[in-house]
Amino acid sequence: MPHGSLRTPLPLRGREPAGGRPQPTILAAAVVFAAVLWSSAAQAQRIDTEHLFGFMIGTDVGERGDKEIEGETVARWGKRPGSYFAAAPALEAEFVPIDNLRVSATLSAAYHEISGIAGLDNRRQAAFDSIAFDLRYRLIGRQQSGFGLALDVEPHWGRIDPTSGEPVDRYGADLSMLLDKELVPGRVLAAFNLIYQPEATHSRVTQTWSREAVVGPAAGLMLQIQPGVLIGAETRYARAYLGLGLEKFAPARKIRRAGAVLRPDPLCQAVETHVGHRGL
Repeated sequence: MPHGSLRTPLPLRGREPAGGRPQPTILAAAVVFAAVLWSSAAQAQRIDTEHLFGFMIGTDVGERGDKEIEGETVARWGKRPGSYFAAAPALEAEFVPIDNLRVSATLSAAYHEISGIAGLDNRRQAAFDSIAFDLRYRLIGRQQSGFGLALDVEPHWGRIDPTSGEPVDRYGADLSMLLDKELVPGRVLAAFNLIYQPEATHSRVTQTWSREAVVGPAAGLMLQIQPGVLIGAETRYARAYLGLGLEKFAPARKIRRAGAVLRPDPLCQAVETHVGHRGL
């Protein structure tokens, strides 16, 4: 139909004049749609957000007494004009000692293979990198209140710069406020994180200190297409500051994440991806 043209719809059988009863056809369609949606929600199993997202965090913490071991790897690669590859495999042990509280400890390694990248030394190395401790406390349960609210604190220490592979001492923490809500019970879930990540870094090469903080929101949406099978997407806007107190803006960056991540980097183009496995 040409843009701006006007077309008169054909009347449907049973159409009432303006102000009359709803059309039987539309009413029947609405009833069928509602019945299908209700049936799907009734058959879907409960959505557990503890390990649901790749980079975001849900408010579920597991049941009292739960113990788990989880492995994941974050990898980055790209070139401009040389070659760059970095990987950070990590192993996390988790425990739920009391209701609504999850504690964990994580050990991480770092592997870098860099050649011909401006601003980075050529290197090929693998080393132990960091240790982190995580405390996640659920303030409001989603099943009882219709939405979930939790706080997450994860202090960490590292000895390798994630981008360059340079030897450093990194001291920081990830502080997050977590929200999630099932828009359609057992079927559609939305989540929101508000993140503050301060970090101080001491270079063992130049003996200098740098301080940076990253602040930003993240949001995600998950659809359970059948019990235990979910698809979704995540997005995050991160604003970097020079200084722990957010005194001065660093160059802005926007990170979109949906399984795999395209992440702008000041020194190289990189793709970041997340692969995880858990069990016990």
